[in-house]
Amino acid sequence: MAVHTKVAFADAATLVAGYRLGTLNVLTGIDQGIENTNYRLDTSGGPVLLTLFERRTNGDDLPWLIALHDHLASRGIAVPPVLRADDGAALSTIAGKPAALFGWLEGAAIDDPTLGQCAGAGEALGRMHRALAAFALARRNPQGRDAWHDLAGRYGERLDELQPGLKAIVDTALARIEAEWPAELPHATIHADLFPDNVMAVGDSITGLIDFAFACHEVRAYDLAVTHAAWCFDADGTCLLADRSAALVDGYERAHGLLPEERAALPLLGMAASLRFLLTRAEDWFAWRDDIGVTRKDPLAFARRLRFYAAASSEDLMGPTPQ
Repeated sequence: MAVHTKVAFADAATLVAGYRLGTLNVLTGIDQGIENTNYRLDTSGGPVLLTLFERRTNGDDLPWLIALHDHLASRGIAVPPVLRADDGAALSTIAGKPAALFGWLEGAAIDDPTLGQCAGAGEALGRMHRALAAFALARRNPQGRDAWHDLAGRYGERLDELQPGLKAIVDTALARIEAEWPAELPHATIHADLFPDNVMAVGDSITGLIDFAFACHEVRAYDLAVTHAAWCFDADGTCLLADRSAALVDGYERAHGLLPEERAALPLLGMAASLRFLLTRAEDWFAWRDDIGVTRKDPLAFARRLRFYAAASSEDLMGPTPQ
């Protein structure tokens, strides 16, 4: 989450007046994350979350995202519930951007995960996948392999400005991922962006999953690979934190389970996850301005993860296959 778009208090108050929330008392921007704009709105009826959907979220996909939230909430998955205005609408426009109001989840976004939080995140991801087995609507992955090829082609030699030889590393990874992509694995709706700051917790207890802007229909195990890449390395992506990895995967196994072929594919899917975030961070890096109020994130942290996954076995990530 981040604040890309400034929202005036008067505009937010007008929006709140269309809901059964009372009056707006305080409007506070939420600085974590990078993709969409988020504010905490403290109303006389309690706090709510305002999300403005930014450039990487296609407005045509927003009804699907609302349906996804409704589906998960109806099955007891802890996600921010979508709030409806007095006229029944879930979506609105504010500051020229499509927006929605969500119920506020208790807890705080995770920064430096504990082992208990890693296990809890794995369990929450597994429970979410179980709930989504019955979700019939589908959305194409907006940040899938076509997008990676587009970004790699668009920035080309500029990637070497970040690290000499990075373009060749990206091109090699793209070719391998295309050649070995496990299209035969089970597909499902996935979160696709479950970084620690998209998970709410009180202590080691997970209280909710947030920010489904990149949710899509994709290879299911790719979701675990994204989460593994986000949670199980040190901050600069140099070292796998094996205890976190074991806790995350054990939690997922308890809640959902992995097929043998999914376990075998996780190193390649980890490469794919690392490449995705390397490229989108590179795009943000080159487009960054110091007046937008968002801290850009280092693409090379995911280049290092990419190198690790490219040489790893499934046992390196998860230990021996359970008998």
